[in-house]
Amino acid sequence: MIITRFKEDFYNVVRKTHVLMITSNDVDSLCTTAILSHLFTCDDVMFTVVPVDGYEELNDALRARQDYTSSIVLINCAVTCPILEILNVPPNSTVFVVDSRRPLNHFNVFEANQIRILVNEAERSSLGIPNLDDVIAKDEDSESDDDDDEYSEGSNDGGGRRNIIDRVTRRAVRKENKRLWESQKNKILWQYYEYNWHSTSTAVQMLELAAELDRASAELMWYAAIGVSSQYTDRLIPIEGYTDTCVTRMKPFITKFSPKNAAKSDDLLRISFGKELPLALYTHWNLYNAMAVNEYFACKTKNWTQKGEKNMKELLAKMGITLVETSRKFESIESKQKKELIEILDKEMGIGFASFTVHLGYSGQVNAADIARAAALRIESPHNVEPMDRFQAALRIIRAAISGPKDQQVILVDAFERSYQKMLKMIWHLVGTAINQSEIVSTGAFYLMSSQRAISAEVAESRHFLLNFTHFLLKAFACSKRGRSGKPLIVTFPLPQSEKQPDGWHVVTGIMPLATAFEDNTFKSIIGRAFERAAKDQQNMQLSFDSFDNSIITMRATDRARFFDKLQSILETSGI
Repeated sequence: MIITRFKEDFYNVVRKTHVLMITSNDVDSLCTTAILSHLFTCDDVMFTVVPVDGYEELNDALRARQDYTSSIVLINCAVTCPILEILNVPPNSTVFVVDSRRPLNHFNVFEANQIRILVNEAERSSLGIPNLDDVIAKDEDSESDDDDDEYSEGSNDGGGRRNIIDRVTRRAVRKENKRLWESQKNKILWQYYEYNWHSTSTAVQMLELAAELDRASAELMWYAAIGVSSQYTDRLIPIEGYTDTCVTRMKPFITKFSPKNAAKSDDLLRISFGKELPLALYTHWNLYNAMAVNEYFACKTKNWTQKGEKNMKELLAKMGITLVETSRKFESIESKQKKELIEILDKEMGIGFASFTVHLGYSGQVNAADIARAAALRIESPHNVEPMDRFQAALRIIRAAISGPKDQQVILVDAFERSYQKMLKMIWHLVGTAINQSEIVSTGAFYLMSSQRAISAEVAESRHFLLNFTHFLLKAFACSKRGRSGKPLIVTFPLPQSEKQPDGWHVVTGIMPLATAFEDNTFKSIIGRAFERAAKDQQNMQLSFDSFDNSIITMRATDRARFFDKLQSILETSGI
């Protein structure tokens, strides 16, 4: 069942019970959990937090609490699956689902006893949820179709024969009506589930709840800013969707907690929103390195080729930027010169990106998008580290930006310079290698990059890494030769062996073609749906859809060829 009154039908209900929060291990979920935890603490609500990586761990968490009779809050997990059908939900509990994934599973929508899905009222009309009578079968009529009832003994007279004919006719009509209804139902559900996409950040939704409870603060706004930024940096929403959320849903909080003429003090937390470069970590790096691993500048200069460095220097000269300026650490450049460089690069990139920046007293500034990037890498992998340990490590990164200079220097330097910069270089290197060695092949309906090289366990199971690499690779592949923007790209990597991961398994993901025209400020993709169809009725293939994102799956290496053959036939008929 959908609920739109978050305060009355959600918060005022769960605050009276012990709350079990099961949260997906991603940044938006982390920020959502942080906001809800703050609200529960303010109201002395007892709660437990359990981070999970996928359906298996989610089921384990529920199975261990079968006697639980209070409220369960699922954060960014399970809204797209029939919850009561596949999960071990305690029978006497009520499940509240806070999730940005779409579409909503129709069984969850029509379940009126245990399931409560939080949806903003303004979004409800755009969800396209089918009518109940069109997709849920009614109980059969009390009239039996059994032959014994229809052909009773002693009905050999004329009236009896007419009754038999009437009953046979009615049964034939019912069967035909049922067949037509099933056909129409399948058509409706096919259209409803064809695409997957993400709605508004759940952290932003919980910030709005905090405001309704009169408990919004600059700290909670910071969590929400990182949550919506993570959707953009994880490639879940386009920049148009990100900007729309910032200037509409976040506008009241920007006005309240980002005053333009706010006075500075040693302990004052200020959050500003303004123009920013979509250049990862450039304020914590030097411009040359940040530009070299950025997909826009890398694709424009083709810096993975022999002429790449020369092309980069020519581009800098054309923009009027010297090598000395780009080689210096950005924070050491004078303020006036920084502004000039930002204006030049912003004009060159032409993306029109704006972001949230936190200021604590007189200490340095930190960008929400950079925090979202670093936290994503820390929380999502490696899976051989316990989910709670990764959850807490990522939370420390988010809080470090608002807890003072000492924490910033220790925690953020480690997250930015020792971890995330390393990942950016790895992505650039993998992209360059794939292009130079012609590892991408056309299979007809899609492009395929099937790597045999094992990658670091620190990133192999990270959604953030996989989607950023795949987007970068497709753009690099398309800019290398014309006519390559009309097909989706499927990527597969071998997973490193560990205690939780047996040898011989690959992770597979995919993205829509570059030429796809997206509507409603969302990235609507059929890849996840195509994966599910390709796996259907393939009983001899070992596949796992454990991830909450159905566009990221794992499979045995020996089953890849058959899976891709099936996927090709599906995508050929999809009309991409």
